[in-house]
Amino acid sequence: MENTVNAVAEEVVTSQNEQVETTEVKAEQVENVKSEVVTDTQVEAENQPSKDTAVSKDVQTPEENAKFAEIRRKYEADKVEAEAKAQDALIAKMYGESHGIKTVAEYEEAMAKQAERAEIERIQEETNYSEEDAKEVLEARRIRKENEQAKLEAESRQKQEEKEKQNNLEFLDFFKSENGREFDSEKDKLDVAIWQSVSNGTPLKYAYIEHELKQLKLGSKVADKNTINSESTIGSVKGDGVTDSDYISESLFDTKKSNQRWVMDNLDKINKSRLTW
Repeated sequence: MENTVNAVAEEVVTSQNEQVETTEVKAEQVENVKSEVVTDTQVEAENQPSKDTAVSKDVQTPEENAKFAEIRRKYEADKVEAEAKAQDALIAKMYGESHGIKTVAEYEEAMAKQAERAEIERIQEETNYSEEDAKEVLEARRIRKENEQAKLEAESRQKQEEKEKQNNLEFLDFFKSENGREFDSEKDKLDVAIWQSVSNGTPLKYAYIEHELKQLKLGSKVADKNTINSESTIGSVKGDGVTDSDYISESLFDTKKSNQRWVMDNLDKINKSRLTW
């Protein structure tokens, strides 16, 4: 493995051709993949109620919170796994035969050793320290940098967790207001398109609204198609399977269609009534 690392280091340091440029691009892609991984500490933190969250009967329970986190984590973990496999395949193609490096982990290890060797030599040149002393200086710097990075990451995770909890609470409040009942994670399954939108940064509430509006538009298109294909005359309202009490006129719909809650509550009636407009 040491010979492999030396060969990689020599190739990266001395070469200014397209292979170096490609290596830099792949290293950046590796960092992008690593940044998307969801850590287990997020779920653990989400299982603890926030001290800053106002307590009320509609506050999300730790169980509900954990279920949301698990669904989101599974979707994002599957995405990361697929991208990681693609990266491993690319590394194996680039360095498998020439250096025996076939995974991103092996590539990163080789690059880390090369960078460490270069930094030790730089310290020696600046201080005239022995190699052992230079290694100790480098190790002290590494520990200090890791501690600072860990602190920043912890602060970032805390902010992200608080933001996600707030987004979940807003969704639960909205769902209850629209459906007249609490969200049941066992029965109310959210479409994968909603979680995809959430993973791209859209708050859960708005990802849900966007999906429901798309479904409403799709239902309207189906109703329009059924109207065009219908061979029957308009006839009486009851003759089309809609009772007088359930009938919604086109003028009423035009007046109320901007009220999303009203549209959602009367969607079934609207779709049936549209056949007679």
